[in-house]
Amino acid sequence: MNSDTPLQDLNLLKKRLTLTLQKNLSCLHAHFPNLHARFANYQPKEFWLDLDPRGFLNLRSQRGFLFDQDPKTTSDEQLNAHRSSPYRTLYQARSVDNAEQNKHGFVHLGLINQLIQKGEQLVAQRDSVPVKSDFYPSLFVIGNGLGFHLDALAQESLNHIHIFEPLEDFFFASLLAVDYSVLIEKFSTEGRHISIEVGSSPTQFINNLHYLIRELGQYRVGTLPIFNHYKSPDIEQALHLFFDAATQYYSGFGFFEDEILSVEHTIKNLAAGTKLLNANKKVEGLSQIPTFVCGNGPSLDLNIEHIKKYEKSCLIISCGSAIYPLYKAGIKPDIHFEIERTKDVASWISLIKDPSYFDGVALVASNNVAPDVLALFTDTYLFLKPDDMGTMFIQKLNSNLFENTMNLAGSNPLVGNGALAFLLEAGFENLYLVGLDVGYRKLEHHHSKDSAYYTEFDGEFAGTKTEEKKVPGNFGGQVYTEVVYDYSRHVLEWSLARQEYKQAKCFNCSDGAHIQGASPLHLEEFDYAPQRAKPNVAATLTAMADHNLVANHQMLRVLKSAEQELFRLIDELFIELPVPERPDMAHLCSVFQWQFEKIKSNNKDLAGLILQNSINQFQTIVLGQLHQMKSEEAREQYIKEVYRFMADYFTEMKSIFEVRLFRALA
Repeated sequence: MNSDTPLQDLNLLKKRLTLTLQKNLSCLHAHFPNLHARFANYQPKEFWLDLDPRGFLNLRSQRGFLFDQDPKTTSDEQLNAHRSSPYRTLYQARSVDNAEQNKHGFVHLGLINQLIQKGEQLVAQRDSVPVKSDFYPSLFVIGNGLGFHLDALAQESLNHIHIFEPLEDFFFASLLAVDYSVLIEKFSTEGRHISIEVGSSPTQFINNLHYLIRELGQYRVGTLPIFNHYKSPDIEQALHLFFDAATQYYSGFGFFEDEILSVEHTIKNLAAGTKLLNANKKVEGLSQIPTFVCGNGPSLDLNIEHIKKYEKSCLIISCGSAIYPLYKAGIKPDIHFEIERTKDVASWISLIKDPSYFDGVALVASNNVAPDVLALFTDTYLFLKPDDMGTMFIQKLNSNLFENTMNLAGSNPLVGNGALAFLLEAGFENLYLVGLDVGYRKLEHHHSKDSAYYTEFDGEFAGTKTEEKKVPGNFGGQVYTEVVYDYSRHVLEWSLARQEYKQAKCFNCSDGAHIQGASPLHLEEFDYAPQRAKPNVAATLTAMADHNLVANHQMLRVLKSAEQELFRLIDELFIELPVPERPDMAHLCSVFQWQFEKIKSNNKDLAGLILQNSINQFQTIVLGQLHQMKSEEAREQYIKEVYRFMADYFTEMKSIFEVRLFRALA
């Protein structure tokens, strides 16, 4: 403590700090017992609370004091900046033209597009009553320091606050300096939440963030504000990962018709008797053979001759549309991989007019791939796609069948993700990513030059990609990426980081984005002299698969049960919902939260899953658009439109459910 401070004042201050600590520990004991156990007898290691020469409570180490001015003044200045221009992510959906929205024939796309267009009109509107204040479902405090800002943040329009402090010393000092009990008690009431994370690494923080979003409601990612109190290498890394991971928050939205299509295809594939890959069986005799995982990225062109050179000795996996440039190069894959459920996948593959090309090519696909795709191959195998309604349909149909079938985590969002997830799970340990660029050096060169993206399906990629950004390249420099590609990169990295796959070696031979966990390798540096002929892949997959025996009447029983519960929830949550006279954002978010929690309580049923995937997208769109509107009138008008949209949308979806799924069993 500062020696210039009178002894009596020091004693009073010490007593106040001790009382504050005791009060906080008591509060932690009631609400955060794990934190209480960690800090009840904590001894600072590097930083401690002290009075600086000006008489301000400050954080101190052997190197000196952390803050150059009164930490309370610093917090006040940061609060003013936060209120005037919050540091945040914001989901900005964009409307599309009629040709794009009707490409797959989904009613959902047209209805969502109308909602987005209405929002865009109101975003552009300038009315007389400006927005008074913003409501945020969640706020993330990254770097809490002494916490002098917490009282003010507690008065903001929020229903969840997450405090992330990477340094235990800082958190302990804050327990002496500020009273947490008011904040914790306020956010422990019904409809509100508080979470505190101390000592985690930046990577752990991001993983915990994803967990929180899943648990509290994905609509919150419509806008995620941040309050950052101080800078440090860990904080800088956490902020970088927070914004880098934003593509994951907004990717993978399902929707009602998409889930119906999944069940429809699953039903038909089961009825056809397609073989299912066993969850408990691994490859025999193939694990150490070099395996080229071929995507349709631009760098496939650079490596096509190297792949051809090793066609007879190495395994070749084609991912989605990559099969066409491989065909044009005279290369036949051992395994073709698909995860997309839409019927146009068959159109892409059918560009290959020679039926004999598919002889000896095994198809590995997710349970929801269109039957038209499976019909092009004679040797087909299915795995289960997680968090998919078709997969849950199988679980409800036959729990033993579900438990014994390979369920591939990390198989979204692109075919390359599914292929890597399958190879790792099946026991392949010598992997080479070729053309899995998940990025591109030239904006106009986004796929292999021999891809149908530049001929028969010209314009398809331009119509689906969203805002570009730059990320580190695999062989240096930077490359362009976009939302889905960047999400794919994150999932590839997650798959490679899993402990159960630590025996696998993975090399990135693609001139695209750097993928952590895959060592950069120019394919011309690769050399392989096989000791024996390449084993028969089809025989290996057959040994890993089981035949399914499912009767139509069993599937019909599950469908009827799901329909009854689904329609009951739709009526309660969306169609019979009263429209308030003067709606505001806080009230709408409380409705969103109520819908989310009701659906979450049913998420082990088909009805809950289909609705959960449906609400995530439109709720996120709505919150993002509301935060772009500049007037209270615009927001009120839009919220009323949202209520009408929910009723109209789910009324339409009820009729689609009845027609599509029961027809699949006819």
